[in-house]
Amino acid sequence: MYLVFNLLQGSADTQTADSTRWQVSAQPGNLSVYRRLHDDAGVGPDASRIEVNAQRVIVERGFSGEHPLYFGTNGRILIVSDRNQPIADRLRSALDLKACYEFIYFEYPGKERTLFGEVTEVMNGQRLEFTRTSDSRSSVASVDRFVLPKDEIATRDVGDLARQLRNYIRKAHKVRAKSVNGVLLSGGIDSQVMAITLARDLGLADTFATTFSV
Repeated sequence: MYLVFNLLQGSADTQTADSTRWQVSAQPGNLSVYRRLHDDAGVGPDASRIEVNAQRVIVERGFSGEHPLYFGTNGRILIVSDRNQPIADRLRSALDLKACYEFIYFEYPGKERTLFGEVTEVMNGQRLEFTRTSDSRSSVASVDRFVLPKDEIATRDVGDLARQLRNYIRKAHKVRAKSVNGVLLSGGIDSQVMAITLARDLGLADTFATTFSV
């Protein structure tokens, strides 16, 4: 699915809508909300979403970044999608050579960049608001919502910090765990904690590890 928003007229047009990947709902005030579904067709607690009305478009990506979002604009239209290729095709965007070199050498383009010059990635926890002004121009405001509330780091007790961290890790894995789970085991701290959480804290017996050498 990609959504086209006319920056001059304030109209929105959703094209090639994919009902298996997006949940669309109408809200009061001529507002439409598009929420990205998880693989099991449910909407998660930090799902990426797009809100649209005649005056503005709000684009939010979840904290986990599980479902990416991209946008591109040529000054007249704004295009938002969870895939960068449709945006690049619509805008006839050329490849960004610097981003391509970064991808070849580092396996990932720089922050917010994609392989296409006019397509930008929405970062984890980021909220973008595209607003029409009275003279039919558009403005964009960005808010980084990826912050920790102060109460989470208020304690200086190492034991309390460890218990809070373990509880957050357990809750994060619990909402995504299935009957059978796999861990890409690198041997680093992240994959070790994930394996321990699934097997010990959540008691999931059908958990397997996959690893490979290069």
